[in-house]
Amino acid sequence: MNYFLLSSKMMRATATALALMVMGCGDAGGASETSASSSETDPTTSDDPSTSTGVDTTGVPTTSDATGETTTGTTEASTTTGAAPGDGLFVVAVGEQGSILHCSEDACESMSSPVESELDDVVVLAADRAFAVGSAGVVLAWDGAAWTAMDAPTEANLSAVAALDDQTLFVGGSDGTMLRWDGATWSEVEHPVQGASGQTVHEIAFAGPDFGLAVVSSFSELGQSSILRWDGASWTSEREGMDNMLSSLAVASPAVAAAGGHAPTPDEPLNLLTRDGQATWTRVEDIEERNFVTGASFASESFGMAVTDLSFGPRPPVLALWDGATWTTQDVQEPHTAVHLVDAELGFLVGWGDDDGAFVQRWKAGELKRLPTDSSATALWGVDGIRLP
Repeated sequence: MNYFLLSSKMMRATATALALMVMGCGDAGGASETSASSSETDPTTSDDPSTSTGVDTTGVPTTSDATGETTTGTTEASTTTGAAPGDGLFVVAVGEQGSILHCSEDACESMSSPVESELDDVVVLAADRAFAVGSAGVVLAWDGAAWTAMDAPTEANLSAVAALDDQTLFVGGSDGTMLRWDGATWSEVEHPVQGASGQTVHEIAFAGPDFGLAVVSSFSELGQSSILRWDGASWTSEREGMDNMLSSLAVASPAVAAAGGHAPTPDEPLNLLTRDGQATWTRVEDIEERNFVTGASFASESFGMAVTDLSFGPRPPVLALWDGATWTTQDVQEPHTAVHLVDAELGFLVGWGDDDGAFVQRWKAGELKRLPTDSSATALWGVDGIRLP
């Protein structure tokens, strides 16, 4: 595993452990996240590309043979600027070298990109409306025919993009940068760590116009991680001064959210934080793995997924599933950098590897399948998508 592949987004992995945080308010929707459990069943490892990873009836990932189902390698798919394939999906993954991939349930193919610099995050709103962000202030917009560069007023390395509604975007990045796009103009966003040197707004997520969260952290100084909350009008600090270096985030509702990263020392285990109605965060130390949580996604308050990248010590990366009450984890063979659940039956995971470079896996009804792609990128950092009406 080439640890020096890690980009600005993956500088999160330079520390030596991990923290996965879960937020829950009371029993809202039965999805209050109050505990975590760990599965000790090791999957069967195989070099056979027909091996796929599944989930048994308890929701815990397992590994089973599915000859002809899992595919590795590349495909001769041509570069495209067209709309989504005919399977009713529009899923986009972004990564190194300006890579933009357009994925169906069966394959991914490259889209024409106007940049060669790293892209770190993407949000998809419609078949003709998507946005991606990356290094040196890059913001790209998709109009259904082509990706074009927007004139964002920043040179910051951007690592987060999220849509508040159909017209309003928030982007975040290095040195406390946060910008808002209203469909016509950009403006700087006031928030508690605005302009803070060394502080990166790693992720932003919303659950409607009146609630959102952002995670901010520094990799050069401990005790500088923060969680910011959006109330529909402004950003305020919900928690600050944490040692855990937060870098991933997902929000299902004001009652259910998850944030992940890594802990400051290799001796700290993977851990959870729960949030009560007074926005008090409490750590739950029930999971032993020390992986670095790189991404999370919720299909609903009762189903979510978190993925990990590097493992410190003998443990491999893990996949974690949320069932509305607990997280269960299972070892997996490849490091993932991001995940997006289209719904409770379909998701897409991206990552990187030494031998095959960047990869995309489809998660469908409990089965993981590696999709063929024509990309030469070494790593993918973000993925998002929707079902088309």
